[in-house]
Amino acid sequence: MPDVSSDHPKRIGVAFPELPNGDRQSETCGPKVTTEPTQYHQLIETMSAPRTRRSTLALACSILLAGCNGVADDDTVDRDPYGVDEEYAADEVLPGLTADGVDDPSSLWLHHRETLNGPPYVRSQHREVVDDDGAMIRQSESRTVVGEDGRPVLSESTSGDPPIETTIWLDADSGYIRQVDENESANVYEDDTLTTPVPHLVVDPIELLGAVTSVTVATSDADGDRYVLEGSGSVESYVDAEFTAVVTEVGYVTALEFEGDHELVGEDDELAFERLSVEFSNVGEPVDLERPEWTSGTGTGEDTDS
Repeated sequence: MPDVSSDHPKRIGVAFPELPNGDRQSETCGPKVTTEPTQYHQLIETMSAPRTRRSTLALACSILLAGCNGVADDDTVDRDPYGVDEEYAADEVLPGLTADGVDDPSSLWLHHRETLNGPPYVRSQHREVVDDDGAMIRQSESRTVVGEDGRPVLSESTSGDPPIETTIWLDADSGYIRQVDENESANVYEDDTLTTPVPHLVVDPIELLGAVTSVTVATSDADGDRYVLEGSGSVESYVDAEFTAVVTEVGYVTALEFEGDHELVGEDDELAFERLSVEFSNVGEPVDLERPEWTSGTGTGEDTDS
């Protein structure tokens, strides 16, 4: 699936590229999509609360694993829920993943991509960057609903200072981008080059999974087995990173909690502390999205209620 970025000067940051550098990754989608609330909303409250650096990860991880009963007793896994059928090594619970760790980050990540390539899903993200004193530098929220086989797509996000609300609509025939500024003036663009977003993690997935130091198997009456991957160290441009990723028994990363220091773009030797939450939910559940009315016209200065 190709990654696409727009060449229109006002469209920068609203396409769906999977980029390892988080500062260049587009923030797509937002809280306006009507779906059942998930653990993501609890995570938003947790991540948004005024806390000291590195005080949030343990609490957020406890939310991710709410409802789990501990170590699983049954090693039986349904490995073909969405048409993904792969050969496993004898000691693997998923491609590239054993009970002792991640042996092949590329295989595990490819399995995540292939598992979510077909069924509907919702991707949610919250991100914040703070300075050494804990003051907020920037934050963003995003939410993307992806239909069966990649269409339709409704994405909404809020990011920037002053904040810009961006909405993207994709169906079988066309793609549209709508941006609303702080003055509530809306600009709408048609863009037929946009493609279905990939289920990315923002942080480079190969480096992330390669930094896993422990794997724990937890079981839930509602969700079955979940593999809890924890790690720390240098990941991509981040130093002193700590993270927890939760992988479902069918092989996709359902949640990631990540935090670490990284150098600010354009600021030599100045580090910022970043917290990132990503969740994939509602996988396989039917999506009923109606084409927004604002896609009927393009231009600038539109009434935001239209």
